[in-house]
Amino acid sequence: MLYMQIKSILFPVDFSDRCAAVTPHVDAAARRFGASVTLLHMVEPLVMPYGPIETLAFPGLQPASLVAKAEKMLDDVVDSAFDGLTVWKVVETGDPASSIARLAGEWGIGLIMMPTRGRGAFRAALLGSVTAKVLHDADCPVWTAAHVETLSEGRHIEWRNIICAVDLSAESARLIQTAQNLNRTTGATIRIAHAVAGEEAIARQQAHRTLQEIQSEAGTNFEVCIETGEVSRGIAGCVRRYDADLVLAGRGLDRSVSRLRSHTYAIIRDAGCPVLSI
Repeated sequence: MLYMQIKSILFPVDFSDRCAAVTPHVDAAARRFGASVTLLHMVEPLVMPYGPIETLAFPGLQPASLVAKAEKMLDDVVDSAFDGLTVWKVVETGDPASSIARLAGEWGIGLIMMPTRGRGAFRAALLGSVTAKVLHDADCPVWTAAHVETLSEGRHIEWRNIICAVDLSAESARLIQTAQNLNRTTGATIRIAHAVAGEEAIARQQAHRTLQEIQSEAGTNFEVCIETGEVSRGIAGCVRRYDADLVLAGRGLDRSVSRLRSHTYAIIRDAGCPVLSI
């Protein structure tokens, strides 16, 4: 079971509007768990074109002015939020996509919170290459959201209703136990969500029976929401039905091939509320 006793939150900051919209959510989560917050800004290496190849303009070195500017901007972020919380401000040089998860592991971070960020030709079409890389590589839970407009409106800050999205695999029991722990930690109402491929009553009945068995093993008796059709849209349907503030989803247990389940991108994109993936 993943005990949601988060003591440290990593908040990658790029000073975008999306990042600003996430700040109140990071503040609320830190207070909810009594956690410290580490603000991380990555200064990306400068490159200069040299014929058809881009080369580092200053290999291993960044102008001090860029770092100093970033440090000042992090001060401004702290001035706008996190009053009374323990906050660390870090400016590092490197590629954000490959650095965030690595630094989170090195620093013993308990939770990464970040918006989506559109970078890269393929992954940007889904949710952004930086977020995709972090979701794939991070060992700790990752909170992210694709719908910045709902964050800017102040929605979903309080975790009152949580949807736990399961696929009936071996990971489902772990997710449901984590949801139970979130219920104890936050007092949120938990509902289990699952999507079946077709409209057949037999498939729905079988899913209900399987979920009853999994919940019996986990020692829970949460309300179940079963939708039909595509997985991400089915989960989104449960989110709308219960006005959920958060979706709890898995990133897979198989580390040998890909730790990111095939539906995680789509769930984040379609959910309409933040997603906490573990």
